[in-house]
Amino acid sequence: MMQPFIWAAVEVFMNSIFSRLSDGEAIHTLHARAHKAAENVSETSEPMKLVLADPMADSILPTLGFRLLPYYYGYGAKVERLPATWQRPYTYVRFLSNFLRDIHTALLSSVGHANPDGSITQMLFAETLTVWWKQRRLYDYGLSTDVPDLDHLPIHLAVCLTALGGTSWHINEDGESLIRTLPNNPLRNHMRDGKPMITELPSKASVDMVCWAALPATLTPSGQFPEVVYFSAVGGHKKLTALWATFMDSKRALVKLPTREWNPLVALGYRIADMPLYTAARRVEGKGQYRQHWNDAPLETSGLGHIVVEHWTVHRPKVGQPFLHITGEDGIADLDHFFNQLDIASPLPVRHEWAARLWEEGIKAGLIIKIPASGCTGYWVLAGECTRWGKIVSFCVGVPDADGTIEMFGLNDPDETILMPVIVSEGADAEHDDDESLD
Repeated sequence: MMQPFIWAAVEVFMNSIFSRLSDGEAIHTLHARAHKAAENVSETSEPMKLVLADPMADSILPTLGFRLLPYYYGYGAKVERLPATWQRPYTYVRFLSNFLRDIHTALLSSVGHANPDGSITQMLFAETLTVWWKQRRLYDYGLSTDVPDLDHLPIHLAVCLTALGGTSWHINEDGESLIRTLPNNPLRNHMRDGKPMITELPSKASVDMVCWAALPATLTPSGQFPEVVYFSAVGGHKKLTALWATFMDSKRALVKLPTREWNPLVALGYRIADMPLYTAARRVEGKGQYRQHWNDAPLETSGLGHIVVEHWTVHRPKVGQPFLHITGEDGIADLDHFFNQLDIASPLPVRHEWAARLWEEGIKAGLIIKIPASGCTGYWVLAGECTRWGKIVSFCVGVPDADGTIEMFGLNDPDETILMPVIVSEGADAEHDDDESLD
């Protein structure tokens, strides 16, 4: 006989808004199939017939706003006429996609706890999720009486968290929250939308862009166009070589950089016709501005090549000059790498234990500027602003009101460079320092 406290735990879980998470993938798939079948029922009846025969349909689809109703095919329809089909109003589509957007926005604005190993721990609380759901229902439905039922929240949550993709969520020990740990990986927060970022070359060939970052025109010497400071792409070796050659063209031709706009409708499996967005940018002027990293063997799953091109300041900053710091899409700094960069580039004395404070205060002071990017996050750090950094350093030392002079140090030759250790994540990647090399 099951003990009373075990029965109580089971009852709490069954009543929890997290009770259907384990079925998330199956529910998400059925939901997307039903939506697509309803969209195309006037053209073909086969997808709807499969949905009607699905054993989960009768219990799941009504909780997602679907109703089994007669369908008006219209005069002269040349498809098999079904007695009834699953249909739902657009208001429910809008409600679910907006609820998913609310969760997505919250995760991006409060990314979680950064662990010493570089991983990120995120949590979602049942009470908070319920409040968001109720607020979204009120906003989208107003005073209408035909609204989603709170009892359906477990199904809605299972669909939405599955649609987000990435690392799976697990129910915390308290039963009142979800938890997941994102690995120390630039793509750890990659969302499920199924759309690659495609860059078209002058030859009309296309390359899949993983991510890119560019200085806005306001931070470039000419002030005319954005300038590319980082990009990562995958494709055949010839295409990647052509992409690199396009960037290194002496004419500094503009390249269309695609922007990945996460769309909750796409994540939920809906078909939409959206136009890709692009940012026109060109390479940084001058020689020796970039470093290349190529994988020396095809990627294991796709068999494609991979190239990463970064501005020299990522690993070779110079004293008193700005530098580039690249993070994943969540924008969380690699504090160890940031400190190494700042320690070299800043004429001021800094300590490793101040890294988090230096980053936070640098953001507040406008010394660390977020730049246009997609698939990653880029920051341009104004290391040469000694007066403003000096105030931050004095705070870290513990004398925030100090008005004295902080001793600065640097290299005798301002063009001299201190090399930073380079850690490449793809095994023995080949590194190329010569801008003109296309190997």
